[in-house]
Amino acid sequence: MLSGFSGDLDVWTVLNDISEEGSFTSQPYAAIPQTWTNWGSNQPDGGRDENCVAVDGDDFTWRDDPCDAKHLPLCILIPSINYDF
Repeated sequence: MLSGFSGDLDVWTVLNDISEEGSFTSQPYAAIPQTWTNWGSNQPDGGRDENCVAVDGDDFTWRDDPCDAKHLPLCILIPSINYDF
């Protein structure tokens, strides 16, 4: 078990509605077009208290959560950047 985590391992996405409630975007992190969604049942449901989007580790649906919740980070590689691993 990872320290600080409990239950299933949920993962953060870069999506959030911090700038405008109900308008989920990947800004300011990356210009990733949101061409589809995978919201879980009755999601998003958090209003101003839940502005960041996580992927549920059980069924891989999205939900909005408080941005300070403990979830694993999701790493996204942007094709236009030359990564030197």
